Amino acid sequence: MDIGTKIKKIRTKKGYSQLYMANKLGITTKTYSSLETQKNKIDAEKIQQIAKVLEIDWLELLKDDDKITQINGDNSNNNHLNIYTSDKDLAHALEKSQQEVSFLKEKITSLQTEIENLKEINGFLREKTK
Repeated sequence: MDIGTKIKKIRTKKGYSQLYMANKLGITTKTYSSLETQKNKIDAEKIQQIAKVLEIDWLELLKDDDKITQINGDNSNNNHLNIYTSDKDLAHALEKSQQEVSFLKEKITSLQTEIENLKEINGFLREKTK
């Protein structure tokens, strides 16, 4: 079941109209309707807002037991949300993340070395100015 259909099903089960939902979300009824019919893409923030109005966990809107292996993300700041639809996708994302971590560790080591070098130069310059 797609997310728009799931939203509509929960909304009608709760007895909420599209007008009610639109008002709660601060959007027009037409815009809300297009979310349910998926004419407009629903971003992570909007999913969370809809779930709050529907009084459900936002992950319930995304859950499709056959398809979603894992959901992760931090939507508090940057609307970053990953949905992995297979173990292969998840493994690829994990490998990519591990490579990024490795790169960042090397960068940290390089920066720490640079800091130590700058401390030595700073100490040398302080001795010269005395």
